[in-house]
Amino acid sequence: MPNSQEKRCLFCRTPAPSEKTLDNLTVTYHCPNCGDYSVFGVANSEMDQILCEDFPGKAHIISGLVKEMNDAGEQIPTITPDNMDSIFDFNRAPRNMLEKLDRALLYFHKRTTFLYERIHSTTIPPACFYALNVEERNSILSALSKKEYVEFVGPPLRQNDRVERDFFLTVDGLAHVEELLRTRPRQRRCFVAMWFTYISNIRLKRSGAWWYAVKANEMLALRCAVYNGTYDRVFQEYKDHTLARQTKLNS
Repeated sequence: MPNSQEKRCLFCRTPAPSEKTLDNLTVTYHCPNCGDYSVFGVANSEMDQILCEDFPGKAHIISGLVKEMNDAGEQIPTITPDNMDSIFDFNRAPRNMLEKLDRALLYFHKRTTFLYERIHSTTIPPACFYALNVEERNSILSALSKKEYVEFVGPPLRQNDRVERDFFLTVDGLAHVEELLRTRPRQRRCFVAMWFTYISNIRLKRSGAWWYAVKANEMLALRCAVYNGTYDRVFQEYKDHTLARQTKLNS
């Protein structure tokens, strides 16, 4: 049976229930902001150092990516200190504040079923549109209100030392959403297995699996290593790098 306990999310620091496996090496977090994810072989303090050194200022972006992948029903591989770059496609994240506004509108539109349906800000985790915290989430709502894409309903409500608001999408907001849906790419993944036909006939995935195009070069390198007979050397270099990294973190 897993060992359940209360911890804080590694990425957004929200209190989150977690479960440890019997070997105490894999921890699964159930974050109310990011959603579910599992981490192997890294403590909270070590992850803080990794985020600070390798992903400075990107913890809330990773939080948003985890949330987006969970909402899309994508399987998130178990996270380790060495695979975060390959798991998280940072090209999916908003590149600026205006894109955060658009991401928020798309999120609201997806979760409403009729015109002027009231939305409660208390039900919107900041990670839904890559906000740093609740304060930035509320600032995004205020900006959308000034652009007349959303309209607040009723007086502000104070909960847990912060202000919450009810709102709905306006007609102008819906029109902007429709424009976004017409112009944004419908699919950010591509099927790349066909490109490997003349590299190797050894299948490294199950039929029907998909990869993000940005990661296709890594899969190509792996297939080439198998084909050229250098896979064992490449994997040994990976293990040596991992051991050196763990030694550095523990020193």
